[in-house]
Amino acid sequence: MWLEGLLTIVTMGCYLFIWFALAARDCKRITGRSFTPILWFFAPVVCLPLPFASHILLKTFSDIEAQRQLPGWSRMQNIAWNGLFSGAYIGAYVVAEFIESQALQFVLWAVAFILFLLLHHRLNRIRQAFESEPMMHRFAGFNALEWVVGLLFLALWVGLFWALGQLKLVNVETTRIESGTEVVLPEAGVRFTVNQEGWENVPIGTVTDGTAEYELRGPASLNNMWYAVFTYTEHDDFNEVAQNRYATYLEVLPGAQCTASRSLQQGTDLLRSVVSCENTEAGDKQLYISHLIEREKGLVELVGYMWVAPRKYTQYKPQFVRDVKGLIADEK
Repeated sequence: MWLEGLLTIVTMGCYLFIWFALAARDCKRITGRSFTPILWFFAPVVCLPLPFASHILLKTFSDIEAQRQLPGWSRMQNIAWNGLFSGAYIGAYVVAEFIESQALQFVLWAVAFILFLLLHHRLNRIRQAFESEPMMHRFAGFNALEWVVGLLFLALWVGLFWALGQLKLVNVETTRIESGTEVVLPEAGVRFTVNQEGWENVPIGTVTDGTAEYELRGPASLNNMWYAVFTYTEHDDFNEVAQNRYATYLEVLPGAQCTASRSLQQGTDLLRSVVSCENTEAGDKQLYISHLIEREKGLVELVGYMWVAPRKYTQYKPQFVRDVKGLIADEK
């Protein structure tokens, strides 16, 4: 998550708020209209007012250009720019929240970044004509400081996206798991099906303390979501393991709402137990769930954990629980 936060800071997503306030300030000085620069700071923050704020800004630019007979954009160009920029800017956040495609988010941010540079160049031409900022030598519409900052931010932007992509490549033991894949673990004598997109198996110790036999990590956008398989010997007591797991969940999630069930495996006298606990506090939702199966030669357990926003919790929980409850013992 820290990398995504840093990525946002070093892109125009950070500077855009200030830029809108400064643009509104200059429009107020030039036209005398009742712009309130501080309010324009929040236009990109809220996102939804952005198309309307951009429309007002573009119309003001056109009025100023007509007044001073400066080369400008036509009405259709203003509409096209506003539609493309607002669509790409808002779309990047929608993709991050709902679709979770890093590649598509990169494309949308790149489109918004290029369109923003065009508008910034247009504002600089207006500023130069009205001398509303200190005059500096310009190359292709931008002064030296703007070129340095722009190129620096662009380098950081590309570098961080590259690093984000490399996180998936640095470990050759990481394997993508497609939705509907049946994970078979001959050593543990069990299998279960992963019914969600974006899962991958990871080295032992990635999501646990290293005592698991097998580990899976959820979608990249949901760092706190995983499965782990644990095995126990024939000397471990079924009731004790199940009770310890239940006690651990209550300790980690004070005041949690828990459910527990126990039954016989079909056609055998061997037990199975499912224990789940979820927090009841406001804010992000947490869920621990374990499925313990008794075998002739010991016990095997599939543990799942997720800690996500409420909306994503509602989205992922049904299949998440289904995966854990779907654990099947091949070896009795």
